[in-house]
This record gives sequence, structure tokens and C-alpha cells, in this order.
Amino acid sequence: MMLAFSNIFRCQRLIQNPVQLLIRNWHKEAIPVSWEKPEIGWTKLNFDGSCKGRGGKASIGGVFRNHKAEFLLGYAESIGRSTSTIAELAALRRGLELVLENGWTDVWLEGDAKTLVDVIVQRRQVKCAELQRHVSHINLIIPELNNCIVTHIYREGNRAADKLAQIGHQLKKPQIWWHIPPNEVLPIVHEDAEGEIKAGQWKSVINRKLSKFYHLTYQSSGPYLEPEAEANIWGFPDGRHIIECSVDEFFHFLPTLSQMNSPALHSIMCFALSGNEGHQDSREY
Repeated sequence: MMLAFSNIFRCQRLIQNPVQLLIRNWHKEAIPVSWEKPEIGWTKLNFDGSCKGRGGKASIGGVFRNHKAEFLLGYAESIGRSTSTIAELAALRRGLELVLENGWTDVWLEGDAKTLVDVIVQRRQVKCAELQRHVSHINLIIPELNNCIVTHIYREGNRAADKLAQIGHQLKKPQIWWHIPPNEVLPIVHEDAEGEIKAGQWKSVINRKLSKFYHLTYQSSGPYLEPEAEANIWGFPDGRHIIECSVDEFFHFLPTLSQMNSPALHSIMCFALSGNEGHQDSREY
């Protein structure tokens, strides 16, 4: 019976897919993305992690630049088998260690993993012990700096760090580049310095106004919002975004099981009892 209820809830999550697709496709445009220079006297670190498959070979990379967009230092290394989440944190941790070694005190940290940036900014605890070790180490280093800001950038604005992380897969030992980047990274550094704008991911115009991710999940009582989940932020077709709408308005717009007719519910029950696993989300923490 528990299996049946589990499958029912899984089916309920699947029901949302057409609605998600409908809402997510309203008000979409390609977001222009470009790398930004830090202020005078500041050093900017862009970091990234790379993982070939879940739990596969992982590597890290990062690049330091000044207010003139000059390449100061780059680093890359292979870290063995890991996950993309751990690789991202390891890239930031290694970058911060290099910050201390070089005596930089006003530092801008930027990565393309939105959830991990939020973890650092909000000083949240994570469930995975290995992840928490990296987070704790990072949180010990940051207070040693005079000034530090942490921001998220789409991957198109983090290309130099991404390329260094890719190079890390090929390395047998950690490597650091001083003042002159590797050939594969040089054109990206030049483009960033010139302020070249790239077309970012297709996102809802509404999405850019929100700072948290929400995931609409279904239970037998209807939908509810689960904060801080890795999912898309939804906008309303009349141009408002979710924080401008009342809970009643939001729920009214979306179908729940109580609004479905008997044949639909019967089909859901049959699907659940069949043991179909459907789509499952993967969470690393």
C-alpha cells in the first residue's frame, strides 16, 4: 500500500509537467551575459568545477583578474572521482587558498552554480558531510578578507573558469599559470576584457526578478511551494511574478487532483499500481 501511495505522489508530480511547460514558456527571451570587471583595488575570482558523469572523474579550475581585466593567475587540477557539486566547492576552496597565499584582501568571488552560491552567501548547512567540510573551510577563510562579495553568473559569463576546469581533466598534477593564461583560455580572456556579450540561457523575463528557486510539488491535498529547490521560477501570463500574486491566485491558476474527473483519477491509480517509476529527481545534498 505504501508503494502505491508513493507511486501516486510520483504520478502527481508528473501531472504538473504540461503546466510547467506552459508557464515556463511565457515571457521568454535570451538573457545577455557578459563578464564584469571588479572595482579598482579588487581582485576577481571566477571558479568552476567539472565532472564527467555522476560520480565520474572531476576537475576544478579558476581564474583571477584585476580591475583592468588583466589575467593574474589561473589554476586547474584533477581531483579524482567526485560529483559536480563537490567539484564546484573544491574549485572555490582552492581559489580562496590562493587568495590568502597572494595577499589579496578585497575579493569578488563568482561562479555559475546558483545553489552553491546561495549556500555560501546565506551560510546554510548542507546534509552531505563531505560538502559541509568544504563549506565550513570556505566560511573560515572568507572572514579573513577585508571585503568579499559572492555572486552568481550564467555559464556564458564564466567561460574562462569553465575552460580551465576542462583543462584540469588532462592534468596529472595541479598547475598554476602566472600572468599568461594557457592558449585555450587566452581568447576568452580577451573577449571578456572587451566586454563581449553572449546570449545566455533562455529564461523567463520574470525569473530575473527573483532570488530564490521554488519547486511546485503535488500531494493529495494539492500543490504547495518548496523553497530552495533546484527548479525553475514560474511567472504568471499577465506579466506578474510569483511574489506579486496571492497564494489563492497562484493555486487557482494550477490544476490539482481535486479538479480532475473520475476517469483521470482512475488512470492515475492504475499507473501508480503498475509500479511505473516515472521521472525521478537527483539531489546531491
